[in-house]
Amino acid sequence: MSKQHPSAVQSIEEMQNNLPYAETIEKKHYKRDLESLQIELLKAQRHIKLSESAW
Repeated sequence: MSKQHPSAVQSIEEMQNNLPYAETIEKKHYKRDLESLQIELLKAQRHIKLSESAW
């Protein structure tokens, strides 16, 4: 039997209705931040891949 974390979201609708922040971010700021995070993710993936090939 699996236990869920007490604050686990049950559905997308529940998540959209109970946002964890007071204000939404402007689309241009969201896109800028998203791009930065995607770049960091690619860097991490590349590092992991190169590290694994060294073994």
